[in-house]
Amino acid sequence: MNPSFFTQRWLPGPPWLHFIVLGTALYWQLLVWFPSPAPVLGPPSPARLQLLVNGYAQMVGESPNSEQMERFIDRELRDEVLFREAVKAQLYREDSAVIQRIIRNMLFLFPDDNLSHTERIARGLSLNMHLTDEVIRRRLIQMMEQWLVASARLTVIPEEELRLFFNANTEQFMAPARISFAHVFLGGVDVDQAQRVFMEIQRQQLDPQQALQLGTAFLEGYRFNEVRWTDINSRFGRDFSAALKARVQDGQLGWLGVIPSVFGAHVVFIEDYRPASRQSFEEVRGEIQWQLTSAREQTVLNAEVDALMMAYEVRRS
Repeated sequence: MNPSFFTQRWLPGPPWLHFIVLGTALYWQLLVWFPSPAPVLGPPSPARLQLLVNGYAQMVGESPNSEQMERFIDRELRDEVLFREAVKAQLYREDSAVIQRIIRNMLFLFPDDNLSHTERIARGLSLNMHLTDEVIRRRLIQMMEQWLVASARLTVIPEEELRLFFNANTEQFMAPARISFAHVFLGGVDVDQAQRVFMEIQRQQLDPQQALQLGTAFLEGYRFNEVRWTDINSRFGRDFSAALKARVQDGQLGWLGVIPSVFGAHVVFIEDYRPASRQSFEEVRGEIQWQLTSAREQTVLNAEVDALMMAYEVRRS
């Protein structure tokens, strides 16, 4: 039976038009009933995961637990989807850093060729350098992150929101204590000898520069201006820092006395001490702006990455 017999009841015209209409309708119906399978994302490369595990173990001193491993897998899947989408958008063609990397790779692999930079780029792309070079991969992931955030067109955070955040988190914005001091390094002398040097400094009423003749060389120097306690910890050790902190709380300036460190004995002269203090809104306005903006951008980026992953069949293992 002629198919046009059925379609002529609703659609006038020649039989070939009826075949086109029926074929198109069937095609779209098949797409609904039998959609194309989603591309597969993952599982993450074992080699990449091992690099993360090794880096974590080296930094922390122990192997990651199962929860940390799940975070590593999340990170690798996230980077992979960003990389694929960046390649799909051909972002590698628009970035000077990627182009220069390809040219540098080509010059390293083929130092004697006489190609122009344009030809080197074309050949590098034909060799899939944009897909296999780790530096280019990291750059494309970064570009895709920036592109997703920029696409959201976030507005500037209003002044009122900045002030509300400041008022709710005033304890977070403290100017760290700072101390300026000089010292005479005595080295590994005993306590009695160090005290005799200190008493001699006081007897002669020497200033820090004059008192240096009674000490010995110290590689870190003799005067430290407006340093924080964390800086003192790293340079002299925690015991020296704790002893110094305990003896300057009353605001005493001048010669403080003998304080031991991991290196030996020091006779310390306090030039200035400013305890920790609350900062004003104007002092930290830029920091708050950066914090809130970064948080908003990260929220947008996370949502965009989740949306991109919806188009993939994600395999974690």
